[in-house]
This record gives sequence, structure tokens and C-alpha cells, in this order.
Amino acid sequence: MTQPRTGLLIVISGPSGVGKDTVLRRLFELDPKLKYSVSYTTRPPRPGEVDGRSYSFVSEPEFLSLIERKEFLEWAKVYDHYYGTSRRRVEDALDRGEDIILKIDVQGAAFVRRRKPDGLFIFITPPSTEELLARLTGRNTESAQGLAIRQREALIELGLAKDYEHVVCNRDVDETACAPAAAGMSEGRLKGRRIALGVSGGIAAYKAIEVVRQLTESGAEVRVMMTPEATRFVTPLTFEALSYQPVAADWLAPSGAGERHIALAEWAELIALVPATANTIAKVAMGLADEIVSGTVLASRAPIVLAPAMNDVMFTQPQTQDHLDALRTRRAVIVDPATGRLASGKSGIGRLAAPERIIAVIEAVLAGRRNLEGLRVLVSAGGTREAVDPVRYVGNFSSGKMGRALAEVAAARGAEVTLVTTIPGNSEGIHEVPVDSARAMLQALQAAIDRTDVLVMAAAVADYAPQQVAETKVRRREQPLDLHLQPNVDVLKMLGSRPGLFRVGFAAETDDIRAQAGEKLTKKQLDLIVANQVGVDGQGLGSDFNAVTIVGSSGVIAEVPRLPKWEVAGRIWDAIDACRNGLAPAGQ
Repeated sequence: MTQPRTGLLIVISGPSGVGKDTVLRRLFELDPKLKYSVSYTTRPPRPGEVDGRSYSFVSEPEFLSLIERKEFLEWAKVYDHYYGTSRRRVEDALDRGEDIILKIDVQGAAFVRRRKPDGLFIFITPPSTEELLARLTGRNTESAQGLAIRQREALIELGLAKDYEHVVCNRDVDETACAPAAAGMSEGRLKGRRIALGVSGGIAAYKAIEVVRQLTESGAEVRVMMTPEATRFVTPLTFEALSYQPVAADWLAPSGAGERHIALAEWAELIALVPATANTIAKVAMGLADEIVSGTVLASRAPIVLAPAMNDVMFTQPQTQDHLDALRTRRAVIVDPATGRLASGKSGIGRLAAPERIIAVIEAVLAGRRNLEGLRVLVSAGGTREAVDPVRYVGNFSSGKMGRALAEVAAARGAEVTLVTTIPGNSEGIHEVPVDSARAMLQALQAAIDRTDVLVMAAAVADYAPQQVAETKVRRREQPLDLHLQPNVDVLKMLGSRPGLFRVGFAAETDDIRAQAGEKLTKKQLDLIVANQVGVDGQGLGSDFNAVTIVGSSGVIAEVPRLPKWEVAGRIWDAIDACRNGLAPAGQ
């Protein structure tokens, strides 16, 4: 007999002011079937809070009576008020097989973890400490003394994020509200990976702070080492607070583990130099070792990722490029700098790459996924807009997120990427071509197709376009408007196929997606097609999540469950690489 399903306990915690209530409201809008365990409290309601929905508001004697009757899974006194989680409400829901969410403070979450270790515990952090302090101040619900205490406690509690497997930064409420599903389906790719991060002495050293923060949030173990010059830009204490590890800044300092650079070199699975100045690049290329960073690199056999940052003239000098070329021949991975405003005040190449791009490359290297180096990839993205008049257009709901994720993952894996998109963005390391209509997209793709190895048509090209485009705005009238549409240009058909070009198409379908995808695969003479079902809440068009079926000539190659589009893109590139190299599994 089948055992009944036991529900999942989801605990959302974090310091006061990170936006737990806002995330919770959005979470229930996305999935009304979720259950919420309303906590008890003795504090008075805040504006907008409803008894029985936000909290169960009780008097102090009532709360103490509940403690005596052992009614709480956990309880605590916080800022002179009691808070408690009903044990009965939680256990009854779990026994019924229902997933239930708790939103509790950091102290309470620690108690629940000890009693319910199988739960899913998610720690929410603010975009920055400055934003957290601003949110707490903006409440205007406490005295200056009470506010100071709450701010101090919140900053201390941020340091407890390291105890959680799932840490989510609340930059965007929609993205954060998807965290329980994402956390339940996919472990962090960097969980438990050991990364030594070397910081060189340049103005971009302060940007390494964000790289360390995001790496630790992704579950990586990070140990920071700094050149003597780097410590004059950022103090070691800053990196210690974010990495939860002492910083190696003086390789002659006494160490209980022998030579510190040797210990670091043996510990690290990967060494990342962020930023890598011209001086550090030269030393590493020539095998010099006169401080902790260059000494650790020379003593290590781990893969190395370098993110250069310097003045544009220094970067483009033949000496610097020769050093980078020498490092590439030794399998070091270079995250090319961005173009933009430099410390000198002028604009040029030399800005440190964005933290997200650096971390994406680190993930690819550690996962053994730098398998697209040397490939030229062409990706289309977004829904085309077919003009009706100078103001209006015929289009669709595509956000271009899936195509952009495919382009960014390909770049992180070493490909030279061109992205033709109707939704312009600012992805670094990618040549981006903005277009609007299907014909404009076709022209842009035709201009690049001859030098392309892999074509990925993720764009949602409109099937129909207006027969005529009005030269002036069509005025509103009370009579119905007749809009005559004609079949639009078939971009994939017009691009054609040729030897050496691997072609991937997409099919957004409402039903029978395998059959529809297989038919399109044959009709368009594609090597692979990626099909997804539209009309499903929380995935596909406009969402940050997707679930797809990858189909090849032999049948279904892979079924990818609902995951963030970045991870779906990785699975698609895995399938592309396997098919190109004859390693794809047989159809099923």
C-alpha cells in the first residue's frame, strides 16, 4: 500500500526589514494552494495587519498560558514582545500532506530547525546593508533607541546566513517569491566548492566584495587573499565578514598550518583573481612569487580564472596581451573586461566584468563546462513587433529571458556569442544586435550566419504581420477596425541550413507538445528543437522559470523540469554539446 505523502515545511526567515511579509504576499499570489501557519504575538498590530491572517494577536497572559500547555513549536521574546509558532497547526498540515510556510524571526527559525531538520529553510537578505537600514528607519514605529537596537541586531543576524543552505537576496519580490520552488528543485551549483579569491591592488578591488558575497550566497566556501596594495583599497576585515574566514594578506605572518600559501594552494579547487591588475597578471604569467596571491597561484595545480581590470591603454599594450595569451595556453580562463567609464575619467575597455559574469564563468569551470571555447554562437531572443502604424504593433508575450539566458550561459562556457534580440539589455561579453520586426531580425541573422557554428532560434517570431502599415496613427472610431494580416517571413526557412551549422529551434505549444515539436523539427530541418508548454502559470512566456522537452531526430533527448531559465539554458547547452559530439542518448 502506498504511503501517504508527508507535507513539506518551508521556513522563511531573515532579519527584521528584509521584506519577509512582502515576499510572503507575493508567494501566495503565485500559488494560492500553499498553506500558511499564522504565528501568535503579543505586539500590537501594525497598519494593514489583520488578526488571524497576519498574526494571531493575543495578550501576554494568553500567550503564557499557551506556553504552559506546550502549544508552541517554538517561541521567543523579541523587543519586549512574545512570538510563537503553533505546533498543532504545523503538524496537522504536514500530516494531511500539505506544504506549509512559516515566516519567523532568526531565533525562532533556529529552534524549528532543531525540531524539524527535514524542513526547507530559506534565509532572505536585503540588496545591501544600506537598504536594510533605510527600510527599518522608514517604518517610523519605534523610538530612536529602539531603532538603534533593531538595526544593530539585524546586522548581527545577517551573519547567520552562512548556516542556511538556501540564501536569497530580496532585490526583486517576484524573483524572491519563486525561491521556495527553486530551492526545492535545484541545489546551488557552488554548494561546498572551495574557491580561493585573490584581490589585487586596483580601484576595482571594492567590486570584489560583491563577488565574495554572491559566491557565499551560492554555497561556496571562499577564502580571500590580498596583495599588500589591495589592503590599501579595502580592509581585510570586510572580506572576513563576508567570507566567514580569516583573510590571507601577509604570507610571512605566523600560521599554525605551516606555509600559508601552500595550505591555500592545496585547499582550493579553483583560484579566481578579482580584480587582476596588470602587475599581478605579469607576475602570474612569468611565475614570480613575491606575495601571498602570486605565491599561492604558483604553488597550485587548480584551475585559474582571471578578471582583468585596469586602464584601457595598459590593457591593450602588447606586453599585457602577451601575458594573457601565455596564461590562456596554460588553460587559465580570462573573463574579459567590460567597456565603460574608467577611473581615469575617460571611457574605454578595462572595467572589471560584472560579478554575475565572473561567477558564471567560475561555475562553468568548476562544472567542467568550458566546452564551448572557440565556438561562434548566434542566438535570437524576444518577440517580434510587426507595426500596424507608427504607434501600435502586433506582437506576443515573449520577454526574451530564455534567449538571453542561453546567450549568457554560452558566453560563460567560452563561446563567442552574438545575440539578436527585440528586448535590448546590457549583458557583458556578448555582441548584442537590437531589432524589432521579423524582417529586421532576419537581416541581422543573415549578416552573422556565415561565421556561425551554432544557431539557437529562441525568438518568438510573429506568424502574421499586417498587410499594410499606416503612415500616420490610426484614429479611434466607434466602428470595428478591420486589420488584415498576412503570413510573416519564415526566418528559419530563409536562413536555410549548411554543412557545419548546428541549428536549434524552439516551439511554444499549448497542447501535444512532443508531436508538434517533432513535426517542426522535420519541417524546418533542425538538429534539435526545444518545446515548452505555454499557458502554465509560473513558467514560460514572461516568467523567470521554464520547463522544456528537448527533441532530436531520434526522439526525446531530455525532459527538463521547472527550473530557473538560467539552469534550463544550461541543460539545453548540455544537450547541444552532446548531440554535436555524438553523445546524445537515444530517443525515448
